[in-house]
Amino acid sequence: MPHAFSTLTIGAALAASSAALAADRDIQFRSIDLGAGVVEIHNFGDAAVDLSGWRFCTHDFNEIRRYSANSGLNGVSVPAGGSIFIHYNDDAPADPSALNISSIGGFFAQPLNSASYALEIFTPGPDGLLSFGSTTDMNDHVQWAVDPASVGSASARSVQAAAAGLWTASTAYIDTEPTTSLIVLTDDTGAELHGPANYVLDPAPPCTPDVNNDGVLDNGDIGAFVQLFLASDLAADFNNDGILDNGDIGAFVTEFLAGC
Repeated sequence: MPHAFSTLTIGAALAASSAALAADRDIQFRSIDLGAGVVEIHNFGDAAVDLSGWRFCTHDFNEIRRYSANSGLNGVSVPAGGSIFIHYNDDAPADPSALNISSIGGFFAQPLNSASYALEIFTPGPDGLLSFGSTTDMNDHVQWAVDPASVGSASARSVQAAAAGLWTASTAYIDTEPTTSLIVLTDDTGAELHGPANYVLDPAPPCTPDVNNDGVLDNGDIGAFVQLFLASDLAADFNNDGILDNGDIGAFVTEFLAGC
């Protein structure tokens, strides 16, 4: 009988732990306003979530694992269906939903821009402790880069995020532009797993294979590319190496097939 009691107790504990994790992952990054330096954290669940003990971890090209203070979010609650807003420029209005990073404390990779960045939020586990190396304590993750081939320290927790079921692939970055001012999550279902396809950018990135600029990808663009290529016009230099050759044809075909 003690063995049965132990089994039931363990089962109940595991169920409670699973339920807590599901509720925690209702908290997600919904928008990143790069222009204003504001990160929105939204609660997709149907109950308020207390962020006491939660912490941010941020990285950019040069800075790695910048942790917010361990008590910086104590007393902060995100209502069901509501959001809080983290102000990197310490210009938060007098509103309980708006927080300055200086009031949160610790460190944040700065500046918050489109170049190369990754952002996570971690929650204490069932034991009340928080481990930054844990895939279960990692609650949400988002990463972006102008050049996904050169992200520097922003890749610090990409593999961990993918292993945690929060990001589609460690090498997948939201493809920003130097002019990107806003990144917005389009999935409003509260699903945990996200990737670049779940976000839109403002302003929208240019559709480079739309060579004739008519707003659609079709044979007209193929013809326009061929004309530029035959005329030795560097507008057909799709791999940006300064010369026109088969590499540009391959790069154009790849972008055309990928769509916009």
